Amino acid sequence: MAIYTYATATRINLITARLADVWREDTPRKIKLHSRRPLKIGKLSKLMLLHVWHIRATFAETSSDGSIKFGEPAFGGDERSMNYIGADGGWPELKEALYRLNPVDGAKEERLFPPQR
Repeated sequence: MAIYTYATATRINLITARLADVWREDTPRKIKLHSRRPLKIGKLSKLMLLHVWHIRATFAETSSDGSIKFGEPAFGGDERSMNYIGADGGWPELKEALYRLNPVDGAKEERLFPPQR
């Protein structure tokens, strides 16, 4: 099984993972995401707290055209949300990798979102 980026379809190795709080502000015209709770919001805006996994990774292979090198930081070394990666085994494989990297935040997620039976 492999974890890869959607943009380049290149395998990656996860380095760090954390469960971050993201504030979503729904306005009549658009959706804004904030890393901290906004101090002011519009009258018609709605605010929602989301818990989103953020990761840092390196490339696990060199691309055929040589534009991506093995061990090079993915996403320019920046931290990105889980929306940018996928896995052959889907969410269960990603979840297992994230919990292995950060068991404390994995336990926090289990408390926030207990498994449905």
